Amino acid sequence: MNHRQLHRLYRTHVNQGGQKHILEDKWLSHFVFAGLGIPTPETLGLYHPVFGRTVSEEALTTERDFVGLAPPGGEVDWIFKPRGGQQGEQIHRFCGTVDNLGAFLERLGNTTRGYYGTRYDGWIVQQRLQQHADLQKINSSCINCVRIVTFHDTSGTITVDFSILRLGTAGSMADNWYKGSLSVHVDPDTGRMGQGVSCPTSGSRWYQVHPDSKVHFTGTRVPYWEDCVELSRRAAANFSGTPSVGWDIVVTPEGPVLLEGNANWGLESVQIHSDGYLTDPVRERLKTYDLEFPDQLRRLPAAVFAVLLNHLRRSRFGRRWNRPGPVF
Repeated sequence: MNHRQLHRLYRTHVNQGGQKHILEDKWLSHFVFAGLGIPTPETLGLYHPVFGRTVSEEALTTERDFVGLAPPGGEVDWIFKPRGGQQGEQIHRFCGTVDNLGAFLERLGNTTRGYYGTRYDGWIVQQRLQQHADLQKINSSCINCVRIVTFHDTSGTITVDFSILRLGTAGSMADNWYKGSLSVHVDPDTGRMGQGVSCPTSGSRWYQVHPDSKVHFTGTRVPYWEDCVELSRRAAANFSGTPSVGWDIVVTPEGPVLLEGNANWGLESVQIHSDGYLTDPVRERLKTYDLEFPDQLRRLPAAVFAVLLNHLRRSRFGRRWNRPGPVF
C-alpha cells in the first residue's frame, strides 16, 4: 500500500468512526484505559495556564500547583507531552525538585497548534516509566516502545497485523522512526527481534547491532511478549469502531504498560519489514469496508505520469490549484 492509498482510501474507509478521537486526546484516553483496568503510566494531571487539572480535579495551572504532586523535598522524574501530540513531538522530561520547575514550565510554550486538524490544550504530566533491563541495555537514551498493530474486523476477530520494536539512538528524547530511531521487526508469534532499519531520510540502513551501544539485538526475545500481545488485544477489543490501531507499549520490569493507541499509525515503519500490507487475506478483509486495491503495478508510462502529477500537486502551483484527483 502506498502513501496516497493509505491516506485517501484506507484511513477514510476503515477508521472513520468517532472512537479514533478518543485515541487522539491523550488526556481523555488515559481515563478510558484506566477505567477498563488496562495498565497505563501513572498520570498526574493536565498542565495548562487556564485549563490545567489534576486527576483529582484540582487546579494545575501554576508552578505552585505541582507542590502537592511531589514527595516532600524529594526529586521527581516527570514526562510532559502534548495532549494531542503526534510522532514523538515536543516530549520533555523534568528531573529535579518542584522548586526548580518554574523555568521549565516557561519553556514549554503553547500546545494549541493544529494536531489532527483541531486543538488540544495542555500538557499531560506522567511519571516516567522504567523500561526492562534487556531493552535498557540495547538503548538507554529513551524509552524503547513496542508497537503492535491490530485489526478488529466486522466478525469480532482481532488480528495482529504487524509488530515492531522502536529503538532510539543517541541523544533522542523519543523513539520516533522519523527522528532517527530504528524500526526493528518482531515476530508476532515468538517475540524474537529481526533486523532493524532507519527511515529513508536517515539512509534506510539495516542493523543487527545497535549503532551506539553495539549490542547485538537480532534474535533477542522481547520480554513479556505474550503479555504485550494480550494487552494490545484487550485494548483493541474496546475499539471496534476504530478497527486498525497501532498500540504503543512500554515493557517495564513488572510487565507491559500501554502508553497510547494511534489510529493514524505509520505504515512505512512496519510495512518495510514485509512484502507489503496488502496480502490476499488482508484484501479479502478490506472488501467488507468497500475497499479494493489494484493487484498489479501500472505500466511504466502511467507510473511516470503518476509521479510527475504527484510532484506537481506538491509544488507551489499544485498547492494553489489543487483539486481532487485519482488515487495513485
